[in-house]
Amino acid sequence: MNSMSKLTGLLRNRAAFTHYKQWSPRGLRTFATETGKFEPEKHKIQKGFGLVVVNEKFCDSSKFENLVSANGDKKNVEEFCQSANIEIVNDPNLSTHDLKANEMEDLFNTISKKDFSSYDAFICFISSHGIYEGICGIDGKAIPKDKILQPFKNCDDLADKPKLFFINSCRGGKKDTGVPQSKAVADHAHPIIHPFEADILVAFSSVDGYTSYEKDELGSGSVFITELTKVFKKHAHNMNLTDMLTIVSKKISEGKFQLANDESLSPEEYKQVPSFSSTLRKAVYFDVSEPNHQACVVQDG
Repeated sequence: MNSMSKLTGLLRNRAAFTHYKQWSPRGLRTFATETGKFEPEKHKIQKGFGLVVVNEKFCDSSKFENLVSANGDKKNVEEFCQSANIEIVNDPNLSTHDLKANEMEDLFNTISKKDFSSYDAFICFISSHGIYEGICGIDGKAIPKDKILQPFKNCDDLADKPKLFFINSCRGGKKDTGVPQSKAVADHAHPIIHPFEADILVAFSSVDGYTSYEKDELGSGSVFITELTKVFKKHAHNMNLTDMLTIVSKKISEGKFQLANDESLSPEEYKQVPSFSSTLRKAVYFDVSEPNHQACVVQDG
């Protein structure tokens, strides 16, 4: 093939490629091809299995203060779960709050052995102190993220179903002071084997190594869980999960925060931005009704 033919073919392919970029007004990305449009497969969570772990009262030996935002986080999460038909674990023989690190690990191992066959997804919310090594129990010891996720990766009942983790905790001691900006700117013949690491989303309140903050108002919840549930309540009826998390990141990154309950520190204001990683293979939606704006007024975002 001569150079002119190669150039002609390249330009033809490039012209075809420009048809791929499309944007749906509700955030679901679509791709146009010569044969039609492709949209990611949707997965609606009509019945979810929920686990809420909240550590509020820390041992004196842990060197952590009690988590004043814990009750607010618990309330916000429970309200959303009720609206989205997510059944929260409520077993009198199973403690889910104020757990030591080894008790947290035991809890996740126990829950992973439950029967999830009638559920569309597993959803876990965690609110606690944390350090670089992981999420802390009330004894101050940390459990790594992998020990939380691992039990659910091997669960047959959750294969091909979303496994969602929303974790509010510090991830280290770094303080984000921000960067000044000078100007505004079907059917198969053979058994299906799903990837071991597939269909997992983990959303953290901050970036690896950085601090997370609580709300200024006593008992109102953490910055992350408060904004997360607020966005869910407003947009979950017509927006997929990862797009909602992008909104959460933007809203929190626009705020300024101070360390709570420590008068010895200067009142310097810091920034915070959540992060999430995802191996989801479908666009995940919650099955909720459009909010009644007369009964529940929510700020934009």
